[in-house]
Amino acid sequence: MNNRKIVLLLVAVLAIGLFALPSTIAMFGGQHNWYDLGDDGNQVPCEKCHADIYDEIGNTGPHKNMSCWYCHRTSNLTGYTYASGDGVGSTPGQEAHAASTVECMECHGGFAESDDCGSCHFGEEAHPDEWLDDTQCGNCHLGYAGSAHHGDTLAAGGFNMTVYSVDTGVNAAHMAFVQDADADPLMEGANEACITCHTHTAIDINWTHAYKMSLNAVQDKDGNWDCTDFITEGTYNVTTYGNMSGETTGVTDPVIVIDPEPVGYESGNP
Repeated sequence: MNNRKIVLLLVAVLAIGLFALPSTIAMFGGQHNWYDLGDDGNQVPCEKCHADIYDEIGNTGPHKNMSCWYCHRTSNLTGYTYASGDGVGSTPGQEAHAASTVECMECHGGFAESDDCGSCHFGEEAHPDEWLDDTQCGNCHLGYAGSAHHGDTLAAGGFNMTVYSVDTGVNAAHMAFVQDADADPLMEGANEACITCHTHTAIDINWTHAYKMSLNAVQDKDGNWDCTDFITEGTYNVTTYGNMSGETTGVTDPVIVIDPEPVGYESGNP
């Protein structure tokens, strides 16, 4: 009889262990070991989740010495309140919590005139520790033609998207590409164009060119030529593609379509 009671007692204890105890145990180890957010800046290791991005940008390119928050919590974004601090006096995030998506042009659009770098660029709040010496600012910021500011080499001029009046972009071959990327909702601003040209992102482009050009050339009695009625005829459609390294590229066979009546054609013209 006593043995039966012992067995029943063991079963009861086992049941308690199976159904009651797990609710008192943390689901993940370390989930109650919090990062200390009391200091200024950001103590959360972004690379813990974004290891692939850290591997891309943290080892190569001009941004490799910059912390993630240098771009994703940029001070150029006015009106943004990010979560900061710890406990009493902490600030909750409002327009963005820990980070925000930003346009490349937030940093590469140029800056307002200033005689003192430190008045806008707050030391360690804006740069890695090794860049805190103001005498090193010129290593990157060497000036932009026509600007009053003496340190804006980072400005991506040539598309009428910077703060400078001399930046008209009137002769930019890629003007439409950048402007249409700016209008497209896929990414912030013109980031599609920036990433397409300046990173190792693989890219496919479906091109539709004018197939041929037609014009009238008439010579007068003195031997002078009058060339008029420049028009395009038909389309030349082709797809080009390139991989992440740029070492493998390709092009599809072209598809040529001749319009029944070319653009600019008027019935009765030769």
